Amino acid sequence: MIIAFLIWTGCALLFLGTGIWCRKAEKPVGFFANSKPPEVTDIRAYNHAVSRIWFTASILLEILGLPFLFFTQNSPAFIFTYLGTVFLCLGMITCYTFIESKYRA
Repeated sequence: MIIAFLIWTGCALLFLGTGIWCRKAEKPVGFFANSKPPEVTDIRAYNHAVSRIWFTASILLEILGLPFLFFTQNSPAFIFTYLGTVFLCLGMITCYTFIESKYRA
């Protein structure tokens, strides 16, 4: 299960890297795949808000992966990891829609 945790941590690090990239970007960043970023009023504040989503998601994803260290394979405890990941994604989408409506030009 250590390998599963390391793979999970790699995904969390990708989220963290995306957050760093968003924070340093000069142009508005997109959130959804294959979509153009919106026209925004304050590019810097918008990018920082989007990067906070990615930073928070990275931390929460890492916390959701902790059961890989403590439980055996096919443990019923992983239902919390699976459902938590679904709710994390839904939360990210919801937060982004609020950010987009706040900064849209």
